[in-house]
Amino acid sequence: MIEKTESLLPRFASTDELKAICVGFEDDSLKELEQLLSTLGIKTANSMLVKIRSIHPATYIGKGKCEEIKNMLDLHQAHIFAIDVELSPVQLHNLEKLFTKAILDRPGVIIEIFSRHARTKEAKTQVELAKLGYLLPRLKHFWTHFERQRGGIGLKGV
Repeated sequence: MIEKTESLLPRFASTDELKAICVGFEDDSLKELEQLLSTLGIKTANSMLVKIRSIHPATYIGKGKCEEIKNMLDLHQAHIFAIDVELSPVQLHNLEKLFTKAILDRPGVIIEIFSRHARTKEAKTQVELAKLGYLLPRLKHFWTHFERQRGGIGLKGV
């Protein structure tokens, strides 16, 4: 039996409290992301249309835009940063560390919507499998701080 995993969103007493800053790269797609977030009960505090020349491997967006977004998150007291692309696990981790906020990429938003609206047992199972498939690469290095590797052989000085 599959147990239900946690929501991808931070825990709050109600979703009325949740505010997000949205970043997109095309106008129509950004508006659609805002509507998807409103389906989850998340208010869009501000949105930003960004033009990028190349994808930054560490954060998807450049250092200057990251600083601008961090200031915007603080200014609007937003809890969530939503971006209209699929982030790699490394990019997601780096943005979470930089912003100290919940980060939702487009697939995460869609999975959360399906999770909330699934009614039948089969639908819930399918959504849970999709969520686990989404989370698996993001959890790959989650417990690496417990690993200890040492070189050498077992007996010293023999």
